[in-house]
Amino acid sequence: MYAQSRGFITEYKVLAGGHAADDMKNIYSSADISLISSCNSGGYSDGIGNSILWMIESRNGKKGIIINSYNSFAYTRTLLFINEIKERTAVKTNSFVNRLMNLFF
Repeated sequence: MYAQSRGFITEYKVLAGGHAADDMKNIYSSADISLISSCNSGGYSDGIGNSILWMIESRNGKKGIIINSYNSFAYTRTLLFINEIKERTAVKTNSFVNRLMNLFF
């Protein structure tokens, strides 16, 4: 409900080869996707129901979600795709922080 109320209504599928698709017409690489937020959901009776939802936005402004298990049943290709996005974002953040630090120190 929270994600939908903020416009994250399209469910993206992570495909083989490190791409995500909102439908088979639009296919994105990890460089085309930005992570906006994420949230975890736990199973009520056991850990098998654990999942994670990532709210994402594509380069053309289309908002959506990627859902995956948050346990040993997680899809590896989805985790690798999300990690590629996180690593790219971390590099940008670190480079900005480094430039900022150089201004003051």
